[in-house]
Amino acid sequence: MNTLAELRFALGIWGLPGDLQAFEKELADADLDGQPCGEIAQAYRHRVMLRCDPQAMAALMRTTDDVAHDLSQRMGGRGRSPVTQQALLSDSAEKSLASLTASEQAAVESVCRYIEEDPDSERARGLPDADPRSSSWAIDVLPEATGGRGVSVIYRYDAALDAILVLWLITGP
Repeated sequence: MNTLAELRFALGIWGLPGDLQAFEKELADADLDGQPCGEIAQAYRHRVMLRCDPQAMAALMRTTDDVAHDLSQRMGGRGRSPVTQQALLSDSAEKSLASLTASEQAAVESVCRYIEEDPDSERARGLPDADPRSSSWAIDVLPEATGGRGVSVIYRYDAALDAILVLWLITGP
């Protein structure tokens, strides 16, 4: 998926429902002025990677109750933060984080701090959920910002616990 044509083809076959149309709309709406569409392309390339990875899709399709239970266990009596939400990593995300370079890890940690302040910001891209009571998001960091590969942080916000669980990390071009 190195060209826009290849990415369009992949989205048409393996993308999440509505991805191809959303991709085309974002490209049409973007004020690129000859600038590369790297962030848009990376976001949708990573959505195809998410869709093609059975473990990543299983993480995304976890029920709200399962995520809430996981968050409760990870919070372990610390309770809610009086100022901000808490962003906690799932076992899968922790394992992925350990395999990243130091600069990529720093980028993920920066995203976690960011989403603690604003979990559903304009910067986050919505993802489909298995449960209508939940809301999953992705924030993309370009390779230029990580000093390595691009990283997408896939997470779910639980308003009742005022906490965020990072479900999955996607790395690649």
